[in-house]
Amino acid sequence: MARTSLKHLPCSIAQFAEAMGDKWSFMIVRDAMTGVTTFSGFESSLGIAKNVLTDRLNHLIENDILARRQPKADVERYEYVLTQRGIALLPVAAAIIEWSNDWIFGPGREPFKLVERSTGAPVQSIAILSREGKYLRPHDVMFADGPGARKPVQSKKP
Repeated sequence: MARTSLKHLPCSIAQFAEAMGDKWSFMIVRDAMTGVTTFSGFESSLGIAKNVLTDRLNHLIENDILARRQPKADVERYEYVLTQRGIALLPVAAAIIEWSNDWIFGPGREPFKLVERSTGAPVQSIAILSREGKYLRPHDVMFADGPGARKPVQSKKP
């Protein structure tokens, strides 16, 4: 069954979903963030079928989230590394980890947490802040037209 494309939607969230592709793609990005770089490494970590892994790696490369590079000229093996666009997904991954730890697993049952490598200290929680540093909740923000808006955004006040 073919996936329905969201490319036609002028929506930042739809375009993120389109670039990521599916759940396997984000799991591949997670592994890349932890240092996995080889096809066999992703396959082993995820238990994913080779054809699905190949398809998802190609999708992430096409969307400039991963790059395929040949570590040595005389070796036919490739490595898959995060591009700048892929590295920029760290705050997104951190927010998903934090949300999942809080709302799926609960305190004391988290499968892992993000900590600073040099100190082992937990990273600061992800939050949306005003320019003055005030923590913002959904009722404090609204969606406003950006320069690329094709039609007015339908943001409603709570």
